[in-house]
Amino acid sequence: YGTHALELCQQVFIEILAAGGVKDGDAAALLPEPDHGRLGGFHRICLTFGRGKHGHIELLAEHLPPGVFNVIAGDRDTGRALVEHPIPQMVSITGSVRAGMEVAGSAARDLKRVHLELGGKAPVVVFDDADLEAAAEAIAVAGYFNAGQDCTAATRVLAGPGIHDDFVAALAEQARGAKVGLPDDPDALLGPVNNVNQLSHVSGFVDRLPDHTRVSAGVARVEGLDGFYYQ
Repeated sequence: YGTHALELCQQVFIEILAAGGVKDGDAAALLPEPDHGRLGGFHRICLTFGRGKHGHIELLAEHLPPGVFNVIAGDRDTGRALVEHPIPQMVSITGSVRAGMEVAGSAARDLKRVHLELGGKAPVVVFDDADLEAAAEAIAVAGYFNAGQDCTAATRVLAGPGIHDDFVAALAEQARGAKVGLPDDPDALLGPVNNVNQLSHVSGFVDRLPDHTRVSAGVARVEGLDGFYYQ
């Protein structure tokens, strides 16, 4: 999970480079979400600009002066202080709509530019003439990648009435066939959630399902693996 979050911050920082900000003497500060503090590897990756497959971050470390890319550990109060400080000229956040509204409001006081990547429930629409097998496979990958911990995850589907039941069956089959495992397993589609609190949050949705809900696959804690796995 931490590595995926790093990939998101890379995108924003590379945009700063492309805009010529570093050339003009600007710098960037990264404030990871507090739960990443439980993942020491995430901070090690950030602080060393990455290794291995994150070669482009390693390249930044070789060519950027010290202090151009900074990692700050903290909580929402730390983030609020960064946003409200007069020095930063642009703020980028990946988070909830509520957090985005708060950041935008704080940034507006001194006309900081903002980049808001906020969570939502935009649906995937499957029409009656769709290739059901291809649609189910693609939506399963889009939904289960990174254990669903992705701002672009396919968490909601609207299926046409003519194919609804067949599509549900096809997607359920994809879910049952999804391999659960560690992130370094190339065949594993479903990894662990971030921490025990997130596991409780996810299982709570299932515990509170309304009576009209029909469960077609999954909804159980995965045993036998060291981590917070839920399928």
